[in-house]
Amino acid sequence: MLAREKKSDISCVFDDEDFIRLVLQSQLRSKMSKVVRESNLPLGKLACKSGVDVLKLEAIAAGDAKVTISDMRKILDALNYFAMENVIADEEGVC
Repeated sequence: MLAREKKSDISCVFDDEDFIRLVLQSQLRSKMSKVVRESNLPLGKLACKSGVDVLKLEAIAAGDAKVTISDMRKILDALNYFAMENVIADEEGVC
């Protein structure tokens, strides 16, 4: 009964689409933060390569900024993220 009450409390504040959007934004922000931190590329260099302002990159790395799709693509391209993912998949025999 308590879980049902909590669900109804949440649904009063958010409709389903808003709630899903907030969850996805949080997951995206968390993933981008992790990718930026683990890149070991200085943020100044990443800013230069990606065209995303260094202050915004700092906020993303700290998990404090919303990430636009455009910024996400620029950052991932600058880090060759998709190329790295394909190499890992090939090594694991996924492809």
